[in-house]
Amino acid sequence: MRLPSLAVIAAMAFRRRFTDVIPTFETLAGMSFELFRKKYGMDEYLSKEAELLRSILQRNLTNYVVALSSSAVEEPSRSVLLEYK
Repeated sequence: MRLPSLAVIAAMAFRRRFTDVIPTFETLAGMSFELFRKKYGMDEYLSKEAELLRSILQRNLTNYVVALSSSAVEEPSRSVLLEYK
């Protein structure tokens, strides 16, 4: 059984909408993020993740909780997050 993430709990507690970057990325890429990184490399994965993050933030500026992967603290996602702080 998979337990809810802290992001899911926060979204429920604060009555916010929720999205998780990893499943969204996998749906759009048509493969797991692990396979994508193996096939295209880490730099391409980070670039695509940042594009997805920017798209999510542009559409959902308020009342939204976004669960991120640990690579969100790396460039270029880090810069995208700083644009929206």
